[in-house]
Amino acid sequence: MAGFVDVSFRRLEPEILDQPGLHVERHVGALRGLERINLLSLTSYAFRKPIQTGFARDASRPVRLLDLASGAGDTPIQLKQWAARAGLPLEVYGCDISPISVDYANGQATARGVEAEFFVHDVVKDGIPDGFDIVTSSLFLHHLRNDDVIRVLQSAARRARMVLVSDLIRGRAGFLLAHAVCRVITRSDVVHNDGPSSVAASFTMEEFSRLAAESGLQGYSISWQWPFRFLFTWSRP
Repeated sequence: MAGFVDVSFRRLEPEILDQPGLHVERHVGALRGLERINLLSLTSYAFRKPIQTGFARDASRPVRLLDLASGAGDTPIQLKQWAARAGLPLEVYGCDISPISVDYANGQATARGVEAEFFVHDVVKDGIPDGFDIVTSSLFLHHLRNDDVIRVLQSAARRARMVLVSDLIRGRAGFLLAHAVCRVITRSDVVHNDGPSSVAASFTMEEFSRLAAESGLQGYSISWQWPFRFLFTWSRP
């Protein structure tokens, strides 16, 4: 996205990484850049406390986690590594609409010796599969129209006992930070474009709270997270 844009309203536009036919090398380069951004943003750390708090009582049985639109797979892989150190029997899975992303994520899990499984699945079209206790989403829902966000949240709440969402907060400061940081930490032209575009397409915390309410989710919490992200947490009563 060239220049700076008005972030007073949500600007949902197609991003390069979402386009079919993107060359494999550019796609993988973007995934590597996004891994660095997630690491800098401490994405997996934000999910740890609610997972440990909500499921410590179930440590006698495996807890199954599904990460939506998992991309490079770094967040669920890091969660699996953390859970192993913490003695939590966490099984991690990830799904993505892109076969390139799924192949890359499975390769990363194998290379790191982590038991994690990634598969191709379109949660917007086909809903969320059964059999999971936790559904996580990181930097995914801002890609969707409001009505699709509502459907995904409703599907997640029907299938799982806990829903965790980490996503960008739309604002001028976050846009400027994304514009600068994406150019510092990666050479990927895809990330250079898509990083600021993602901020322009994202929600304010108030907007996301309204969507959660429209989804019928009650008793959720939403809080600010470093850097210019929010963490949304919902557990089934």
